[in-house]
Amino acid sequence: QQQLGTDNDFTFFKKFKQYVSIITENERDLPLHIVNNLDEGSKFKAAQELSEHLEFIVQNSYYNEFLIYLLDEFLKFIEAGEPIYQENSKAQIRKLVLEI
Repeated sequence: QQQLGTDNDFTFFKKFKQYVSIITENERDLPLHIVNNLDEGSKFKAAQELSEHLEFIVQNSYYNEFLIYLLDEFLKFIEAGEPIYQENSKAQIRKLVLEI
């Protein structure tokens, strides 16, 4: 497991921010090659990555800055979507976002 406080923290948080942008389809923060390949599978994988690294994120010095970005993007994402009452990939992504 990655130790906190290393030089790699900033790199990890850039990647975590990219995961948020993938989930929310925030194209302004994504490279074109990622935008062109966005699908439900990549969004679900990004949500899983965030969920799996939540402890690292919360314990890190970049947490406050990241939390501001995450909440802003996730709130827009949740508000823009409709409730989903069937199990499919969109429902799984929404569920993971709400859990995070």
